[in-house]
Amino acid sequence: RHLRPVETRAHGGLQAVRLAPDAGRAAAAPAVPLSPLTAAVASGVANVTELDGGRVSRLRVTNRGDRLLFAMAGELVSGGRQDRVLNGSVLIAPGATVDVAVSCVEQHRWDGGARNAFRPTSTAATPAVRSAVHGTMIMNLRTTGQRRTDQHRVWQQVDSTLRRTG
Repeated sequence: RHLRPVETRAHGGLQAVRLAPDAGRAAAAPAVPLSPLTAAVASGVANVTELDGGRVSRLRVTNRGDRLLFAMAGELVSGGRQDRVLNGSVLIAPGATVDVAVSCVEQHRWDGGARNAFRPTSTAATPAVRSAVHGTMIMNLRTTGQRRTDQHRVWQQVDSTLRRTG
């Protein structure tokens, strides 16, 4: 309630607004430069790959840049053995490699021999698919202590969305 917008930046469908305290309330924190995952992959600063041996529920993200990398929950990554959606938002430090949790959005396509790189997309999963991912992850976290989704429920929501939208 004591914040004001300082700067707005947009990339694709994402808009970020940097907030700062009102004058006289507190000193503004310095801005932390972020690179969105899609822009970083498109420019070659980051890459998304399958884990050795491949796992449906995990992908590896490497940040070779000098800025924090922001991978947004619901962001789609296309390629590899099948297209995936990020289960949660992740900040990845410069020079770091992190395995991130994902869900499959392509039932029945697992190309075991595919080693092609993931391509950036300018889209995110629909709100209904993101809700299925997040909702089942929270339910599993509460009941089992594990951060995993119900893959079957995610596929059901993808199918339902495709039937509605054609």
